[in-house]
Amino acid sequence: ISNYFRFSSTPLAKLARVFRKPSRYAVEIKEPGTHMVRLHFDPFVSSNFDLREARFHVLVDNYVALSNFTVSDTLVKEYLVWVSQNKLVITIVPTQKGKLGFVNAIEVLSAPKDLIPDTATLVRDGEETRESYGELNYSG
Repeated sequence: ISNYFRFSSTPLAKLARVFRKPSRYAVEIKEPGTHMVRLHFDPFVSSNFDLREARFHVLVDNYVALSNFTVSDTLVKEYLVWVSQNKLVITIVPTQKGKLGFVNAIEVLSAPKDLIPDTATLVRDGEETRESYGELNYSG
């Protein structure tokens, strides 16, 4: 069961999709390669839910992107993923019965072919994957 709720804190996400059980989004991919997945979260309180209390996992093509995830403020998570099939599956799983999962918006963008050169080296830090943060100044 899922519901949409309206809110006005960000211009991109005017709704939230709320999940009580595991739910999947399958996005058609026209060409294999590197794609950027952007997940938008902006928790709010409605008459039915307090999304600040949601706790959930997010999987991108069966890779655990977020585990036991909670959100207290507006947040955008970005991931670069290699997609070799004709679809990319994003799964949102509440951590336990009575908990919720949610997302305000999902973007899947094809990355330019030369974004990651063929000569790039895979770097591993044990079994952990590190997420990097950065800012772009669009105003010049």
